[in-house]
Amino acid sequence: MNIYEDFLSKPEIEFLTGRKNKSLIIEQLNTMGIPFKENANGYPIVRRDYDKSKSRSTTQEVQSHEEIPWKPAVLQV
Repeated sequence: MNIYEDFLSKPEIEFLTGRKNKSLIIEQLNTMGIPFKENANGYPIVRRDYDKSKSRSTTQEVQSHEEIPWKPAVLQV
């Protein structure tokens, strides 16, 4: 198992964001809503499955809202 396959490479992050400067990359990732962590040098580290984890949490939130039907306060006992 190679842990380096779990994360985007520097060229991939630069291609994804369209930026080469570290601070501009971080700014663009925040704008795009892509989660990341900074390494010891302050460079953003992005998981390869960043899009799947985001869609999973959104799907779970939607499902939890749909499971509980809404009732007006006057009808609740």
